[in-house]
Amino acid sequence: MIWILYAFLSAVFSTVSTIFRKRTLIKEHSITFLATNKIFQLIIVCVLLPFINFKLALSVYALIAVIAVLGVEGDIFWTKALKRLNISIASPLTNISPAIVVILAYFILNEKITILQIIGIIFIVLGAYVLEADHKFSDFKRVYEHLKNSKYSIMLFFSLIIGAFSSIGERYVLGNNFLKPITMLFFVYLFTTVLIVSIQVLDDRKLKKIKRTMKRAKLPIFITAVSGLLTTAFYYLAIKDAYISLVMPILLTSTLLTTVLGGQFFKEGNLLYKSISCIIMLIGVALVIGSSI
Repeated sequence: MIWILYAFLSAVFSTVSTIFRKRTLIKEHSITFLATNKIFQLIIVCVLLPFINFKLALSVYALIAVIAVLGVEGDIFWTKALKRLNISIASPLTNISPAIVVILAYFILNEKITILQIIGIIFIVLGAYVLEADHKFSDFKRVYEHLKNSKYSIMLFFSLIIGAFSSIGERYVLGNNFLKPITMLFFVYLFTTVLIVSIQVLDDRKLKKIKRTMKRAKLPIFITAVSGLLTTAFYYLAIKDAYISLVMPILLTSTLLTTVLGGQFFKEGNLLYKSISCIIMLIGVALVIGSSI
């Protein structure tokens, strides 16, 4: 049952990563922060070089490249949204991700959707509505207009859709044993770092921003990079020994931890209300994922 420990550790490090990411983004540009964060992560994963299998089929490299592109796009949208939204709003909304994965699996992989999954999706949507309603439950039009006109809520939603496609790709590669988790970890961070840094290097002014950011915020970015890497590493270790449907509910407890701890850290209001919304969504997540066991 060691996978349970791995899953909880992944959730804890995810909370640390999100809080420090939000803290750093208050003063730093989102894309510059992301590029700097990736550089730190690539330097760290280079320690794994002696254990990496480079003799992979060209098709596997292509799959990893596609996953990396999706990962970068999703990370850009998520980072921009996190910079502007309250952490106690952004974090619970990420619980929508499992519902998106289930719906995509239905259309792409022809997987069946069970009654419990439908009920779970309803709980997730209800939790998201309660979170956005801000105590005015009956004002459907106001909530709809707020979501439609909220640029960063839309960005967050796009990041979840892209992340769902990326998750399906990761499951496909690791589930078919095309490579080991440690090799997957290395190449994903290698490709994503090259992609995001290339965007910055094309503009010399942005390259200088990376250098300034490294000097000005190297400690919080280093903490974000390390905790982000550990989040992914423990996630891979957990799903190596257990079904992802068992691991995911534990991982998503990080959204509740982030809502409460992050909200207190940044002195955001209505934390009890937002925590209840998050719990409603987590119940939905448990139903969506648990019914597939």
